Amino acid sequence: MRFLAHLLIALAGAAPASAQVALPAGSTVTVDFAGYAGLGLASVPASGQLDSDTWSLSGLSDGDTSWGLTYASGDFARGASAGGVSTGGVYAFYAAGSADPALGMQPTESDLTPGSATLRVRNDTGATLARVSR
Repeated sequence: MRFLAHLLIALAGAAPASAQVALPAGSTVTVDFAGYAGLGLASVPASGQLDSDTWSLSGLSDGDTSWGLTYASGDFARGASAGGVSTGGVYAFYAAGSADPALGMQPTESDLTPGSATLRVRNDTGATLARVSR
C-alpha cells in the first residue's frame, strides 16, 4: 500500500490558519478520531466528520481536498467498517471489539496510489519542536 502520511508543522510566527491543531507551550496534545464515522470533512464538521481546516486528503479519484471546504460523499465519505473493504476511499475503521475508530484509507488502482493525509499543526510553544510521536 503506497500511502504517505504528512504532518505539516507551521513554525511559530507563521500566519495562523483557522481550526488547525495548536500546540500550546507546556502542553501535550493528543489527536484521536473519537466520534469520527467516515462521513467526510467540513470546516464546521457535523457528527462523524473530520475538520477540513485541520485535515487535507489527496490522491483520491474524486480529487484532492482544499482547506476549509466540505467533502461529504464519494471517496471522502465511505463510512465506518470493520475492514475487508475493496472500494477505494476514506473510512473510519474499527478493530474487533474496539469502540475507537481509526482514520483508514483503502487504496485501489485509482485511489490513493499514491495518496496522502495531512494534519495541519501550529507550533505555539515558542521553541523548535524536537519530536512528534505517534
